Amino acid sequence: MESADFSPTSVLYSPPGAIPDRVEMAPPSPARCMEGSSSDDGGDAYEPQDNTHSYVQIAIEVTFPNLDQAFLDDAFAHALRWQEENPIDPTFQDKDDQLLAAFASIFYRTPLSQSTLPGQGLPPFSDAATACLKIRGPLWMEVVSIDDLGVSAFQLERVRLERRRYILDRVSQAARERKVFSRDESAAIRATLPKYPRKTLQLRLTDGSQEIDAFEINGPLPHISLDETFIGHKIRLENFHIISGKAYIMPCNIAEVGGPPPELWDGMHTVTLHTRMEREVQLCQELGVDLQDLYDLSGLWGPNRETTAQY
Repeated sequence: MESADFSPTSVLYSPPGAIPDRVEMAPPSPARCMEGSSSDDGGDAYEPQDNTHSYVQIAIEVTFPNLDQAFLDDAFAHALRWQEENPIDPTFQDKDDQLLAAFASIFYRTPLSQSTLPGQGLPPFSDAATACLKIRGPLWMEVVSIDDLGVSAFQLERVRLERRRYILDRVSQAARERKVFSRDESAAIRATLPKYPRKTLQLRLTDGSQEIDAFEINGPLPHISLDETFIGHKIRLENFHIISGKAYIMPCNIAEVGGPPPELWDGMHTVTLHTRMEREVQLCQELGVDLQDLYDLSGLWGPNRETTAQY
């Protein structure tokens, strides 16, 4: 099956296609639910409405709330055209499931600032120091940056360089052999990359209009890590808390995670790594500890804890 071009540009600026009429979901009266029953206004036999694509449209409205209408129409038309040009993938139950997957792929590749209605995500001033509230959701958020506060920035940078060196060695070998990696071969290389250590993730998230810092609590978040989550990934959150302008995310708050297929090369994880390195060096000097001992909590919570709290 041919791969689809679901880039954000082709979604937002492709010529509009024929969009099927949206299905009104008002429930019919009990009398009209029975085949052959007469209507209230004249006894005409009941004829079922055309439910073409109704399942997909309802699923989109439930799974992807608060979409901009222009994006919704254009993305749906693009997914329809793609499905008409490609056979049914046997991994899907039917064509409706494949159409929904095609729409989801477009959504994952498009920035929320271009796909969602402004002002329909986080409440205003959610990042204020006085903001304390619970967000029921569901709410789609986009990863702006991701970091691990429980691991030294120097250690994260060392792993990043090891991963890039690992990839470069294999790409250089393929170039000498005049070979182009297939998608499966690229995935196999990514699966064998050195792994990042995992302690406590910090994410910078946006709803397309405003940003907020988020921290994982009560265990690792499913399908979110420095190894597989990159800038632009989408996370569907439910029932999470904002305390003092910071979001605290538990594993049970993650309803869905989606993003474009990973590239062979690492995505950018964080924009603050080198700043963290400078702070770690300064903190080591102030506390009089070695860098390898900096993340030993038993060594931090001593006489200098007030200095530590500033960082």
